[in-house]
Formats: sequence, C-alpha cells, structure tokens
Amino acid sequence: MLISIIVAISQNGTIGSDGRMPWNIPEDTKRFRELTLKKPVIMGRKTHESIGGRLSERHNIVLTHQEEYVAEGCTVVHSTKEALECADKGLKKYDNDEVMIIGGGSVYDQFLPLSNRIYLTKIYKDFSGDSHFSFDRGKWKEIKRDDRIGNEDFPDYSFIVLEKK
Repeated sequence: MLISIIVAISQNGTIGSDGRMPWNIPEDTKRFRELTLKKPVIMGRKTHESIGGRLSERHNIVLTHQEEYVAEGCTVVHSTKEALECADKGLKKYDNDEVMIIGGGSVYDQFLPLSNRIYLTKIYKDFSGDSHFSFDRGKWKEIKRDDRIGNEDFPDYSFIVLEKK
C-alpha cells in the first residue's frame, strides 16, 4: 500500500483558516480531484465537515475520536490502524494501491511517519490561518515539479511530488 499525503501549503505553513483553505486556485482543485479519484481518502472529522459531505468516486474514511460520530456515505474510524485497514479494503474495490491522506493538520501529523509520498502544492505567499503543517524536507526527495505563474486572483505556486528518501 502506497500512503500519500496531498496538501496545499502557503509560504508560512498555513493549510487552513476557519475550516477552509484561504486561497482558491482552480488548477489545484482540479489536481486534487484527479489525484484522489477512485482511491481511498482518509480525512479528519473537521476536514469532512468543511468539505460538506462525501467525495464522490472515492472511498471516504473519516478519522475521529468521537465514538458516536456519523458521516453519511463514509466509513468512520477511530485510529490510524483502523483507517489503514479500511483503506486496504477500498484499494481492492478500486483496483488501486494508493491511499490518499487529505487532512487536516492533525491527520497529516499522524500519517506523516507512515507516508511514502507527498503531493504538495506550494503557494508562494503568506496567509494567516489556524491550521498549519510542516515536515522535514530533508527526509524527502523531489521527483517532480511544475511551477505555475499566478494572476490577480491567486499567487504563484508549484505542484511538487516528493518521495521519502
């Protein structure tokens, strides 16, 4: 099983503000959909709630400490081990070998040591926010980069793929 994190991070490490991403980059949204389609996706409760429901054509797994939590159309789990066991079943359904960790911050932190790949959107601007993510870049090797020029609606950004050294 390939465990991959997909995350967009501002220059100062912000990934969210009040349950939302503080930017809107259409190409990043398109990339997220393409990379996660027909794969199990693991997310925290707050991320699930900020999305507003189930992501179609994906096996949605919601990780939470709330024992009675219900997420329509999703599988609710209470540990990383349980999430990965559930994801393994989803891999068989979609005939895939990659599970996507889609956030938020605490879920990224829990899965970072287990992850093999990071699909990073690096946004070259500081944003204020209440959710952050950082990792030791020295433990990861860049295998692909696609630099993009922003416009009046959003800053410059890069799509980067990293693999664990």
